[in-house]
Parts: sequence; C-alpha cells; structure tokens
Amino acid sequence: MNRLILLACLMMMLSVNSNFLYADEGQGGITYEEKLKKWKEMSPEEKEKIRNAYKQWKKLAPEEQVVIKKNLERFRSMPPDERQRLIERWRHFKNLHPAKRQKILKNFERWKKLAPEEKEKFRERFRRWKSLPPEERERIRERRKERPLFEPKRSAPPLQRRAPPREAR
Repeated sequence: MNRLILLACLMMMLSVNSNFLYADEGQGGITYEEKLKKWKEMSPEEKEKIRNAYKQWKKLAPEEQVVIKKNLERFRSMPPDERQRLIERWRHFKNLHPAKRQKILKNFERWKKLAPEEKEKFRERFRRWKSLPPEERERIRERRKERPLFEPKRSAPPLQRRAPPREAR
C-alpha cells in the first residue's frame, strides 16, 4: 500500500506541474534556472503539495524509491499524448468518492493475484462485452438490476418444537 501512496504523491506532483518534474537538463528538458522560475511562479498551495510529497518520499525505503524512479523513467519515456492521458486518468481517479477509489484499489489487488490464464479469460470476456451493441449491453445491465448476481441461500424454515405428550391421568 505504501507504493500506492507514493504513486499518488508522484501523480499529484505531476498534476501540479508535469513539466517541472519530468524535464531534465541533460535530456533536452528545462534548465535549473527555468525550474527555479517555475517554482517561483507556483502558488503557495502547489509548493506545499510538492513539499509534502517530498517528505513522503524521504520516508520511503531505498528499494521503494528505486521502483518509483524506474516508474518515473518509464513515464518520461512515454509519448506526450500517453503521459497526458495518464495524468488525466489520475485526476479523474483522485476526484472519485473515497469509497469508489477504495473499491478500485481492492479490485486492482485482486487482479494482481489472478493467474495469467484467469486474466486472459477476463480480457476475452471484456472484449466480447465491448463488441456487443450498446443496446444489448444496456439490456443486460437492466436484467442484472432485476435479479442479484448471486441468489442468497435459502435456509430451511425453523423447526417447530412439539410439546411433550401429556400423560393421561
């Protein structure tokens, strides 16, 4: 879960000002002076977000930092349109209701634990779902609303206790 928190911090920093973070001098990016100028132009709230994310970064174990750095390099190597799409998806995610975000994270953890063949089955079902006409998908959704996905187990009616027979007098 720590990695998710750090990823959230990293994406938050990217959403503040993505050029500030992923542009490096030696790689055709912006210079130190330009970064300093951008820092000075940031609002106090943006600066505070970056400071807090930096504090979180320092608390991470070195091996977690290595993983994050590799992910950042992967982010830097993405085409600009993919980077932008990732940033937009993150912004959408962070604006979701906390319960919805929690559900997504829980499902992601379940996904990571699936065997490769199970993941492939899921992908195939999803491809079939997406290939259905929108009207058919809506009809299926409506049918799902009418009945639960799993029928609750029916329990046997409670046993009736019989009164012990009365002895004849």
